[in-house]
Amino acid sequence: QLHAQSYGLVHRATKNENDTVAERTRWGQQVTGIDCGDGWVYLPATNHYLPVMVSGVQVLTKVNKALEVLSTTPRSRPVLPKIPNDPKSPKSPRDPKSPKSRTPTSPQSRTPRRGEGEELSFKMNSEDKSFMLDNSQLKAASVGLRHRKSKNDKDLAVQASKWGETVEGVDCGDGWVKLTKTGTYLPFEVRGLRVL
Repeated sequence: QLHAQSYGLVHRATKNENDTVAERTRWGQQVTGIDCGDGWVYLPATNHYLPVMVSGVQVLTKVNKALEVLSTTPRSRPVLPKIPNDPKSPKSPRDPKSPKSRTPTSPQSRTPRRGEGEELSFKMNSEDKSFMLDNSQLKAASVGLRHRKSKNDKDLAVQASKWGETVEGVDCGDGWVKLTKTGTYLPFEVRGLRVL
């Protein structure tokens, strides 16, 4: 649905869309994690998070319906006491009236917290976007646009991208794009004119 041209979804260190890390998971790959119930999936293997939705489009899909039901109950369950077998008599079913033989009822359903609950399998749908550097409005004499080390227009980096070049990155939603390969930033606008 997202139709991203990148090869995978970037992990987040926290439940913050902009708190990206270098690690990512390829589209179509299955990951194991815990549904936090708030639009995020916690990955125990890497201690990272993945968003269920990106730009209003679902990018993670549960692929194990059986585990989806188990995720709402705690891992630990009461264990029935063992009844010694009488070697002289055949095994007989337990007396349903006996308090020791009653099957404990399942705990009430609740949303698992981090580190609790059954792990689910998720399939990657789609994420990073491609952006083309456009000089049609700015009409700059330079051959390209300098990257920024941070979301500060004056915090220039060594790297630069040429006009007409296509780059991959994550739309931060605040007028900036974080580039996937370099970790640097590019602004959507320069002096009020669109450049991406």
